[in-house]
Amino acid sequence: MNELTQANVQLEQKQKRPMGSGYALAGMILGICGLIGMLTLRYLGDMAAVIALVYSIMALRKKLGSPYVGMAIAGLVMGILVVLISIASMVLLIIYPYAFI
Repeated sequence: MNELTQANVQLEQKQKRPMGSGYALAGMILGICGLIGMLTLRYLGDMAAVIALVYSIMALRKKLGSPYVGMAIAGLVMGILVVLISIASMVLLIIYPYAFI
């Protein structure tokens, strides 16, 4: 009986995820959606990238395990990439208004 209880406790400890792991996953998924959305639905991709930045930063502020930190960094990098490309295209559109027609 004691071995069964100890096995249940170990199983419950393995199943618990650290707090904030959902933020890391959401940041990575929204970063991917931002990259895809940047090519198809312009402003929805930009919004997804900004939200990915927020979620990834929130995940990085929490002390998470290594797989979650990797997801948060991936979401952060993709979000920054989409935002920088969006800003660059807006600047080019202002400088050369007829270049994108």
